[in-house]
Parts: sequence; C-alpha cells; structure tokens
Amino acid sequence: MLFFHYLCALWHRVRLSIGAKRNEAVQRTRGEYVVHWDDDDWFRERRITEQVAPLIRGEADITALEHHLYYYLLENQFYVVTRVGDWGPHFGTLVCVP
Repeated sequence: MLFFHYLCALWHRVRLSIGAKRNEAVQRTRGEYVVHWDDDDWFRERRITEQVAPLIRGEADITALEHHLYYYLLENQFYVVTRVGDWGPHFGTLVCVP
C-alpha cells in the first residue's frame, strides 16, 4: 500500500474484480468519504464538490454520475453520447460514506 498524504494506492499479486477492489478501498479508508473513478475518465473540476454535497447535507449515503461526455485522445475530440434505454450510473463515479 502506498500513501500520498490523503491518497492511497493498492497493488495485488492476483487479479481481482473491480467490485472487490472497490470494496477493499472502502474497508481500508481512514477518511470521511470514498471517491471512486476510472483512470481513463475525464470530469469537470467540480465533480467531487458536487457529489459530496448531498452526503454532507445528510441527503444521501452514496452518489453516482451518468457518463455523457467522452474524450477521444487520438482525434483530440470530445463526443456527447446519448444513451437509449434504462442505463444506470457509471460505477466508476461512486462517492460514498464508508
């Protein structure tokens, strides 16, 4: 485990599912909130502030976002994606109280 002030990175010798990794992160946390995101995702600068606000106000125990904006590096382009059907949250955007 590697700590950078308030950031912790974990490495495993065996492959684990993303759910197992996220569960371990929640179990090991020492902070008030756990913020998940995927390394290839891009978010605007207020993402954490906006997602933590309902938790601070006591309105939620967990928040998540839907993805609508994607960046394609090879073309230096952003794309807006409209989902069809019952698409739920992107689980790489979970913020929760441990």
